[in-house]
Amino acid sequence: MMRCVPVSAHETRLEYDVYKHNSVGMEELKDFMKFYEQVEQEDYDLCEATQRGLEAGIYSKGTLHPNKENGVLYYQGLILDRVTKHRDAEKEAGRELNPAVPQSQRSDSTCATSFICSSMGGTGVMSW
Repeated sequence: MMRCVPVSAHETRLEYDVYKHNSVGMEELKDFMKFYEQVEQEDYDLCEATQRGLEAGIYSKGTLHPNKENGVLYYQGLILDRVTKHRDAEKEAGRELNPAVPQSQRSDSTCATSFICSSMGGTGVMSW
């Protein structure tokens, strides 16, 4: 498990907890940790280079690698889809919809965007 702990505007502390199953031997764990440290160093080097570019004003943002960062791309796609559906529901309702507002503080008793709530596995009724 890795935690990124912001220390200041320009410094982050990385904290690690490593757990293993009893069936995993120490040599296998050491091999994994060596690989993990390599990946972390590569990520660190990329972050450092990106930060230098941002501070120099020559870099603003980049695109994600379509094959090596597909998990991030997939997640971003899910978020874009949900936000787009919510925006469309607000346009249809003609007002801002906030399903996170507790039921006791809303004028209606059901989630204003029941199709969004149900698509997320809910019932359409927000119960708090």
